[in-house]
Amino acid sequence: MPERPYGQKARGSGRVLDDYVTWQSGGTPSKANQRYWAGNIPWVTPKDMKWFDLRTTTDYLTPAGVAAGSKMAPQSATYIVVRGMILAHTFPVSQMSTPAAFNQDVKAVAPGPELISRYLAYWFKAHAGDFLRLVGESTHGTKKLDLPDLRMFPMDPPSLTEQARIVEILNSLDAQIGSTKQIIEKYRLQRIGLADHFVMNAANRKGAGILSLGEIVNGRGGFIQTGPFGSQLHSFDYVDDGVPVVMPQDLADGHVNLDSIARVSESKARSLGRHRMLPGDVVFARRGDLERCAEITAREQGWLCGTGCLLVRTPRGVLSAAWLTLVYGHDLGRRHVRANAVGSTMANLNTSILGSLQLPVPPMADQEAAISTISAVDHEAAAERKRLAKLHALKSALMTDLLAGRVRVPEEVVA
Repeated sequence: MPERPYGQKARGSGRVLDDYVTWQSGGTPSKANQRYWAGNIPWVTPKDMKWFDLRTTTDYLTPAGVAAGSKMAPQSATYIVVRGMILAHTFPVSQMSTPAAFNQDVKAVAPGPELISRYLAYWFKAHAGDFLRLVGESTHGTKKLDLPDLRMFPMDPPSLTEQARIVEILNSLDAQIGSTKQIIEKYRLQRIGLADHFVMNAANRKGAGILSLGEIVNGRGGFIQTGPFGSQLHSFDYVDDGVPVVMPQDLADGHVNLDSIARVSESKARSLGRHRMLPGDVVFARRGDLERCAEITAREQGWLCGTGCLLVRTPRGVLSAAWLTLVYGHDLGRRHVRANAVGSTMANLNTSILGSLQLPVPPMADQEAAISTISAVDHEAAAERKRLAKLHALKSALMTDLLAGRVRVPEEVVA
């Protein structure tokens, strides 16, 4: 049975969430009783609630399991997490297309006759920041939502007709976001396929030149070197404005990310001149996630290769930086790194291991043609990622305005 039936007036003046919904608490049947588990009834827990629309859950109950220790929520319910460490930073909200059971860390909230189910779910999402401010701690230190305050949260929904229009607008944006994600995934898979095609063709071609990276760069004007040691670059050397210093955490998706990059003064950068980078260099993480690397572009000219990285300068006309990063990111490169990385607690890469990387080295014209083809796919994917970011921003703004009542859908639109 619901904890409080819909329509029982909440205390205080004005209308609040509790005036529009009913609440249900869930539970966990005994894990020791196999009759309760591996049935066909979804059992929602916080670990499942990574998506707004849940298609499946990790565990399923039998009818006996529901009767013994859980509750069934209707299809119209919205699930919110009310206990768990995830509430330190995220307020999960989900819906399912079928009735479901749920555990004790989740509340099922069902709309009364003045609310549309989907509107209620979006309303929770729009106020996630407000609800996180209601989170406290239990006696054991676990994060816990203050339910009395949540139930008394002000709510003033529009008419059912306007709710339906708001839901239609937000559902449309969700559909566009979903299709854009699918396009991005298509480009990701296409890139993997093209990279495999070009690298393996180069490796298997009759008479192909397979050389170690060390053989390629030594004596041809290139080098492989470690970034500055900790004794050369101290925490007190970093300043708010100055020359960027590229660390492993700044390497993302083959590029240098500026979001949280460290900087040093120009005079400090000059003292570390041998670590300054040029366009066409490649910087590699030498500890932690060893798959991270990035080609240095004109934007990063003069920046520093930082502690925790390796810097490779490729010989011009022999090996392009883009081809090196392509092979390094391919299974050929990854297997070499996994097989040879050192360190018992954290994987580490050094100049010797990187220098022993075996590379197929086709003629420069072939390298450039391969990179050009892959770059075209990357360009399309980047455009879709920008579109996705705009859609997310638009949805966030609309949810805030429409569901807080700051912007109303005109009557002529909802009629």
